[in-house]
Amino acid sequence: MQFSDFPRILRRNVLILIGLSVLAAGAGAGYSAIQTPLYQSTASVFVTTQSANTVSELSQGSTYTQQVVQSYADVVTKAIVLAPVIEELGLQMTPAALAGKLSASAPLNTVLLEISAVDPSPALAAKIANSVTRSLVAVVPELSPTTAGTAPQVKITVLQPAVPSTSPVVPRTAVNIALGLLVGLALALAIAVAREVLDTRIRTLEDIRLVTELPVLGGITYDRDSKTNPLVVQHDPRGPRAESFRSLRTNLQFLDGGRGVRSVVMTSSVENEGKTTSAANLGIAMAEAGLSTVIVEADLRKPRLSTALDLEGAVGLTDVLIGRFELDEVLQEWGAHGMAVLPAGPIPPNPSELLQSEAMADLVSKLLDRFEVVLFDAPPLLPVSDAAVLSRLTDGAIVVAAARRTNSTMLKAAIDVVDAVDARVLGILVTMLPAKGPDAAGFGGYGHSYHYAEATAKKPKIGRAARIKARAGGALRISGS
Repeated sequence: MQFSDFPRILRRNVLILIGLSVLAAGAGAGYSAIQTPLYQSTASVFVTTQSANTVSELSQGSTYTQQVVQSYADVVTKAIVLAPVIEELGLQMTPAALAGKLSASAPLNTVLLEISAVDPSPALAAKIANSVTRSLVAVVPELSPTTAGTAPQVKITVLQPAVPSTSPVVPRTAVNIALGLLVGLALALAIAVAREVLDTRIRTLEDIRLVTELPVLGGITYDRDSKTNPLVVQHDPRGPRAESFRSLRTNLQFLDGGRGVRSVVMTSSVENEGKTTSAANLGIAMAEAGLSTVIVEADLRKPRLSTALDLEGAVGLTDVLIGRFELDEVLQEWGAHGMAVLPAGPIPPNPSELLQSEAMADLVSKLLDRFEVVLFDAPPLLPVSDAAVLSRLTDGAIVVAAARRTNSTMLKAAIDVVDAVDARVLGILVTMLPAKGPDAAGFGGYGHSYHYAEATAKKPKIGRAARIKARAGGALRISGS
């Protein structure tokens, strides 16, 4: 975490910051409300020495007085001073209890002494302060040395008697609210930083760079309509998400020093990261660029590509691998650009064995002979090893990582699975990028592109999908698209 991350962290946790700050400030106000108001009254006295005939004696007397004033500040809370006060005012408390209501202070380098008393009653606080002052004046001669004429050497003069206060010193509502606000902000910041440190989900490009040096081949923003309209390249060809898939297509064509790649496995760490949708849209983008393209539904455990493309998936890859049908019998043409699709077919009991069989290797070779681009929609890497095995038969794999869903541990583990079988990861495709909000800037503009100047007049309609109907004991017939 860097200092530049803090604005994003603050924006992401703005509700926590506001909520805790308001709550803590409210707690400060509540604490003030339950406190008993206390009023403070202060009396001031001036302490002087009686003998000062020369400048030297005056200087020495001043120094002595400043020192003795500090002692008198302590004497104020002693029983010798407080016992007469309790008797005078008729207070039902001990000297120690009365001392808790008093404070005495002497400003530095002065001969002033300030005696303060606090009490729920402002009138009583003033009476206590004045009574303590009078008691101190009476006690000081007993504690002070005398001059040659038996006069006390120290004299105390009352400068200002205490008067009842009109405003309480306790509670300090404004201070308590401000302190609560600061505590709330500090706690909220601590929680925000802790969330950032403990949250290992992929949120920025830097998060990916900390996991791997593999290139980020593209970024696709999240669209809540993607579940109902996943094929954005076909439905919204001029939209920014469609442009993102075209950028991915371009990046793949310039891999390996501009030679490009022809066979790619689309996979992810776990399911629901957008690999199937990404494979379908990338295939459409490849086909619309004039490249003969085929997408193979190689997820033989939970096939979803056929459903996304509205194709019949009753027969397909599994049937070709076990020799039940020939490739031409199960290939289906899709869309206006003639993209071919090989559905998964029936779910076999041994998907991994089929995908690493000689029949699969032969099928990949046949597809590369017939098509310029071969895409495989493979299962996630962490639950099963199918995608890693399939990656060895192709140019490599693209690992799809969903922003704010895939964590760094999952992504690293997925890459390690491919590396463990001596296969190649071509790069990372980040899906579900936030289009706005505090995390939107974390991917350096991925997922954002220029809009067309002219609005699309009419969205192209997808032609009816080819339907394959098996006949008992016979071959398959491809109906018109």
